[in-house]
Amino acid sequence: MTTAAINQNAVTAAIGDRVDSGLGPKNPTIGKDRRVALPHAISGIDVNDKPHGKAKKRDKNSPPIPALSNRTRRIVTIGVAFAGICAAALSAPTLFNLARLGRVPVYLAWLLPACLDGYAITSIQFGNLVPADHPAHGAAKRNARHALWLSVGGNFVYHVLVLAGAMLPTWVPIALLVVILSLPPFIVDRLLHLHSLASGSGASATVAPPATPTIATPRPGPVATETLVAATAPATPVPQPSATQPATKPVAKPAADNSDAATVATLVPAGERLQIVRVLVAEHGPEVPLAEITDRLGCHKSTASRLRATVNEENGTAPLGGADAQKEVS
Repeated sequence: MTTAAINQNAVTAAIGDRVDSGLGPKNPTIGKDRRVALPHAISGIDVNDKPHGKAKKRDKNSPPIPALSNRTRRIVTIGVAFAGICAAALSAPTLFNLARLGRVPVYLAWLLPACLDGYAITSIQFGNLVPADHPAHGAAKRNARHALWLSVGGNFVYHVLVLAGAMLPTWVPIALLVVILSLPPFIVDRLLHLHSLASGSGASATVAPPATPTIATPRPGPVATETLVAATAPATPVPQPSATQPATKPVAKPAADNSDAATVATLVPAGERLQIVRVLVAEHGPEVPLAEITDRLGCHKSTASRLRATVNEENGTAPLGGADAQKEVS
C-alpha cells in the first residue's frame, strides 16, 4: 500500500469519527477515487465560508418552485378571508368602546375599528405578497408591523382604561380623543404609501442606476465595390465609318462664363480647333457667327475668322458678303 493510499484512508477514518461524534458533515460521499466529497461540493451549496453555518443554495442549482394547485389556492383564500373576518369581529367591539371612551359620537365610533382592522389586513397581505427581492419588501414588512401593533395597542389601551376606572385623571379622555382623531389621517397616509410602492412611483421604488457612459465603437465604413459589366455584343450591327470619311471628334463644351479666353484657349489644343470649327460650320452654315466660335474656343475674333475662312475654303462655301465679312475686311 502506497503512502498516498495510507494518508487517504487516515483522512476517511478521521471524517468518519467526526461524523459519529456529531462534529463533521453528515452522510459524506466517497467518489470513484475513494476520496471523500462533502455534501455542499456535490449539490452546489454555498456555505459562505462559515464553519457549521447555514448553507445557501445557489440560484442556478436550485430546483424550480412547484406551482400550487387551484384547490390549494382556494382553500388558502377562504381561510384568510374567514380568519380576517373573525379577527375583525373580535377586535371591533373593543376599538368601538375605545372610541366611545374618547367621547367620539356613537354614529362615528365604528369608523375606528374599520380603519385599524382594514389597515392591518391590507398591510399584512401586501407585506406577504411582495417578493423578498423586491425593493419595497422591507417597507412593506415594516408597514405591516405598524398596522398590527396599532390594532393590538388599541385593544390593550382600552382594557387598561377600563381597569383604571374612576381613577383616571380628567385629561386622559381629551388626550385619547386627540390620538383617536389622528389615527385616520395616519392610516390614509400609510395606505397611500402602500399604493405608491405597488405602482412603483413612491420613494421606495426602484431607483434607476446612473447611466454609464457608453464608448462608441468605430464601425468600418462601406467598402467601395466596383461592378464589372461584361461587354455584350449589340443586337443590331453598328455601321462603321469608312476609311475615307474623317472621324468626327466630340465637340468641346463651352467655357464657363467666369473664365477668360486665355484660360479656355489653353484647354483646347491647337489641332482640335479646326475640327471644332468644322462642326460649327456644319451646324450653323458657312456664316456661323464669330461669337459662337470664340465662345467655344475662347480665342480672339481674328483667330475665329481665319479658322472659319479655312473651313469654308475646304468646303468650297466661302461667304460672299455679310456683316461678319464686312467686319473682317475692315
